[in-house]
Amino acid sequence: MNTLKNRDEILKKLRICSSGPEADLSSELIRTPVEDISAQYEAFRQNLVVAAGNAHRVESNNEALQKIDEILTGFNASSIALSGDEVISSLGVRAYFQGRKIVVRDLAKSIDEHRNISFTVDAGITGADYAIADTGTVVIVHNRNNPRLISLAPPAHIVILPIHKLLPDIDTVIAEINPVTGELPSAISLITGPSMTGDIALQATYGMHGPEVVEVIIVG
Repeated sequence: MNTLKNRDEILKKLRICSSGPEADLSSELIRTPVEDISAQYEAFRQNLVVAAGNAHRVESNNEALQKIDEILTGFNASSIALSGDEVISSLGVRAYFQGRKIVVRDLAKSIDEHRNISFTVDAGITGADYAIADTGTVVIVHNRNNPRLISLAPPAHIVILPIHKLLPDIDTVIAEINPVTGELPSAISLITGPSMTGDIALQATYGMHGPEVVEVIIVG
């Protein structure tokens, strides 16, 4: 087996997947030099907008919580589910919404019910392991604390990650995940905007196979 050839083929497929739902969008991708983190964020934001998602940059956890509140208010959400990953655990979402009208379901405390919860809440809120600037993609490595369904089943997906996890391209992400072999974990999602299909009358339709709304909040 040619391991190097197989790795190159996987990288090629991941680059295609992370470029968004339509192949002709690749010509619109913004590829900005990454020495300036602000320029790197702007490239990420613009590329995510091309894929029908939204990105927001805030300076602190408190501003992130306010932005989550603003987003949820924007589509009249009444219930949310939280993943149990480190980013969300340290953010204080449950405490922030304590006493408000929004019901908060914490998958870290209800992991056995995650399927039912994921299909009944208005929004899933998760962390992400990385974001890719040159495609507007977020990368989530799934495990018991961060099941895949919470990013797929609710109508809206809100993603939080620190700015130092924003990387220039998929090759850098793979090197970061496993710098020795370049092998990827067995459960990983690359998400570039809302789910989209062209199966219905050859028209782009969002939300058929996942969230209709994807909002990414980058802190730092």
